[in-house]
Order: sequence, then C-alpha cells, then structure tokens
Amino acid sequence: MKTNTPPLNRKIEYRYEEELIPYPYSLTGTIDKIHNRATATVSFKIKNREYSYLAKSTEILHERDRAKEVLITFNEGKITQPIITGIIQTNQNEPLLLFSESAILLECGDTRIELNEDGSLNLQALHINSQAYGPYRIKGASVKIN
Repeated sequence: MKTNTPPLNRKIEYRYEEELIPYPYSLTGTIDKIHNRATATVSFKIKNREYSYLAKSTEILHERDRAKEVLITFNEGKITQPIITGIIQTNQNEPLLLFSESAILLECGDTRIELNEDGSLNLQALHINSQAYGPYRIKGASVKIN
C-alpha cells in the first residue's frame, strides 16, 4: 500500500507564496550593499512584505550608489532573481558625473577633449575661446605658449 508521505531523507522547503508566483512587473527598491560593479543586495516591497535579494545589474555600480532608489525587474518573473535596470534620478541639480578607470573622450566634429588616467587633459580644436570674469590664472611647473 502506497502512502503520500515523503521519504525521511528528503529535505522539504517551505517558501512564501509570493516567491512561487511569477511577478511580471517592474518596481522600485533600494540598494542595500554593493558587492561588486555588477551585483548588489536590493530590498523591495510587494504587498507590504519586505524582501532582500542579491541582484544583477545592467548598470555599473559604485559604492556611492548604496542607498539609492533603483528600478528592478525580475528574471523570468522570479522575485528571488531581481535585476537592477536603472538608478532613479532624484536631483537634476547635481552635476553630471562621467566615470571611467581608463579615459573619457568627447568628440564633436574636429573638436576633441580627452581625460586620461595618468592625469593628463588634452584639448584639440580649430579655435579655442576662453574668457574669465574674474582673475584668469594659468599654473604649471612650466607654461609654454607657442
């Protein structure tokens, strides 16, 4: 005679109902901890229940992103597999920050601005205009003009 009891050596997992039902929506959450440039622990709420899981990110993460609000979607609808798809921008008065460990290059037509990891700045243009409304200082170990 067969019984419906599981074998004694089999581990039985109990999960919250929300973790078993696919969650097809995006929502906002908060970065709790940055693990590396591509993963972080995020917390979010669904139906007033708080969750916290390790998330992959489509954006490069930095320590300064901790505690920021992020947009989260879920891999195959599984809330145990969150993906950070963006950082919510809150204050448009903050300066634009571009970060690179090697170099930043801005080009437009024949104009080029290059910032290098060795601390050098290169400007190339057909014409360079510079104006100061206060003192105009040029400082360097040596300053060469022409």
